[in-house]
Formats: sequence, structure tokens, C-alpha cells
Amino acid sequence: MLGKALAEHKAQVISGMAVGIDSASHAGALSAHGDTFAVLGNGCDICYPKSSANIYRNIVSGGGGIISELAPGTNPLPQFFPRRNRIISALADAVVVVEAKKRSGSLITADLALDQGKDVYAVPGRYTDALSAGCNHLIEQGAGILADLDNFLKNTGVVSECKTKEADLKINNQLPLEKDQQMVYIDLDFNPKFIDVIIEETGLDLLTVLSVLDSLKNMHLVQETFQNYYCKIL
Repeated sequence: MLGKALAEHKAQVISGMAVGIDSASHAGALSAHGDTFAVLGNGCDICYPKSSANIYRNIVSGGGGIISELAPGTNPLPQFFPRRNRIISALADAVVVVEAKKRSGSLITADLALDQGKDVYAVPGRYTDALSAGCNHLIEQGAGILADLDNFLKNTGVVSECKTKEADLKINNQLPLEKDQQMVYIDLDFNPKFIDVIIEETGLDLLTVLSVLDSLKNMHLVQETFQNYYCKIL
């Protein structure tokens, strides 16, 4: 569902083509005729796992891409897969962990994404579910929560520029903002932004930015998606 929704909004889907969540994300994107890219832990000329052969062919024929830093003919070995995860996170604007055990390759990707300054989201699950243990741990550590698909698409900026401009025009016309409020609001978008970045980009001090963000939150124009990360609602 997530892969399809992203592709329908012209966002590229990047994963590792492994059995399960990876292949499902590619399949969802392909079903919407979107662009999707698989980063492999082997040479690009080898389809691994073999069960993903249909997805492998459709990614290539559909205009997506098969990516690897390994030479053609390189067979899949266990040590290659954790290494390729850094490429997945580096290519992505945001990393979503849908399922993860306490020890999982997905958590390696999430850690790499944080080191690279990327946004990380996790799908919450019951604390008794082994495949949700890693996701719930990420949320405890401050990852964004993907509990509503529409909100996720807004928060990650997967919206058209015209909608953003229309929203800005509506705010300026219907709710005249003070100078500092305008500076902060214009600086924000639908992709959550860390407060230090807001301070740097607006040139305002910390106390002023906090005060303005509180006022914009009270006006239901801005939300704090997770601690110290803010984005527009409208």
C-alpha cells in the first residue's frame, strides 16, 4: 500500500528486493507504474533471491533501476548485505521501517540513515509481536510514527508544489501573520524540519523560534511530528 501510494504521487521507492517487505514495496510501486529501484548485495546481473525474478524483470522494463556497487558476476554473500544498506539510506529522503525484529538489517539501515541526516519512520505494532519489536524501539528513540498513510504523505512532502503554494496563499490571505510568524511558516514545508535548521535558515534565536512555533501550532498551521521536528499542516 505504501509503495503504491508513493508511486501514485510520483515519489521513487527504493529497497533491497529481499523477500517480504522489500519485494512488497517494489511490487506496490510497479502496480502504480511508478519508478522503483533495487539495491542489491550482489552483481546487477544476478537476480537474488530467485523468487524476486518477476520483480527484477519488471523493475528493469518499467524504467526503474537495479543498483549495486559490486562488479557483475559477484555472488550474494552475507557480508555484502549490511554494506548495501548504506546505499539504500543514502539514496532515500526518508527511510521507513515496516517490520523489524530486535536484531534486524532494517535497524542497520535506520542507524545509517540517522548518521546521514535522513528522516526515519517506523510502523508501530503490538509489543508482543516479534516483528514489531524493532519498530517500537525506533519509535521509543524518537523515530516518526507511520500510523496514517495520508499524514505520512503530507509529512514527507509527497505533495504537489501547487498545493503547497495554494496553502501558503490561503494562509497569507485569510490569516495575516506577524513578521516572525511569516518567516518561520515560509521556512517550513511538509517534510519535518529539525529546529536547529529552522533557527539557521530564519536567523531567529531559539526562544523566538520556539514562541513562534507554539503560536503556529495553536493556529493549527504547524505540527510537531516528533521531538523538535516541525512541518506544515496546511
